[in-house]
Amino acid sequence: MKIFTQDWKYKIIALVLAIMLWYIVQGRDNPTTNQKFIVPIEIRNLEAGKSLDLSIKQVTVTVNDKKMVVDNLTEDSIKAYIDATPILEQDSNPETRKQDHIYETNINIDVYSKYTLKVKWTATPTKANVTVSDFSSKSMFVDVEFESMPPAGYAYRITDMPVKSAMVTGSDLNVDRVAKLSALISNISSTGFSGTVEVVAFDANGNDIRDVKIEPNLIDCSIICEPQKIEKKMLVSPSFANKLPARLKIKDIQITPNEISVRGMSSLLSNVYTINTEPIDLSSLSGNKDIEAKVIIPTGFEANVEKVKLKILTESQ
Repeated sequence: MKIFTQDWKYKIIALVLAIMLWYIVQGRDNPTTNQKFIVPIEIRNLEAGKSLDLSIKQVTVTVNDKKMVVDNLTEDSIKAYIDATPILEQDSNPETRKQDHIYETNINIDVYSKYTLKVKWTATPTKANVTVSDFSSKSMFVDVEFESMPPAGYAYRITDMPVKSAMVTGSDLNVDRVAKLSALISNISSTGFSGTVEVVAFDANGNDIRDVKIEPNLIDCSIICEPQKIEKKMLVSPSFANKLPARLKIKDIQITPNEISVRGMSSLLSNVYTINTEPIDLSSLSGNKDIEAKVIIPTGFEANVEKVKLKILTESQ
């Protein structure tokens, strides 16, 4: 005991000086600093069949502590969460239930550090609005869309797509917002596309909705780029064989219809402007004549008519 009691005043002074020196060294080598962390908000203790939609999805946590503490923190060291239990209890009670099912609740923050038991922090915001709704699902067809247009005269065609619909699951509010499911395909080569595409939900205004679960959220799809058939209006041009009798000349030719619709590959139709009739024998004419003649449709083309009527008006020379 004598070692503790002898010169005890000096020993206390030495201890105080040592503590002061330790704080000085700590203040110099381990100063106070701060750092901001963006942390997603979790929902805990959620009952099956219920959904909570948050007015905000993340919170900013500012840690203001010793440098050693701050430097060794990560986003995984900080947890932000909302406890669903008191909210669901309030919503299930007719006396406390709100008509719009929207409740304000505190955002809880936990910060874990191996260097101190209590980390100094502030959070913004500290509260969030929570909307309580039931869980629901609906099945929808998946629309395949293309980021780029096909080359001129070509069209994209789906050759293989085993899964054509998907199940959308989430809160009533979010599921009701889904207007369509779309699989967007980009970077299609001249030979087509074959691979896996993500399915995304969109509302009626074209905004994507990420607060729902889509199963399956990936689908296999094969696309080919093939020549496209187009329709084109073409003039009918009469073809003739032999010569008119010497005493006659053609005054006018009336064709009904004088224009027909022809359908075929764009690459073939691009350089064709008229469709000919079968040859008409002029040597047999003796005056005005009404003739029905076939139109000659080239191989690979389709036309909306097979024959046209010609009224050939002649006059004497």
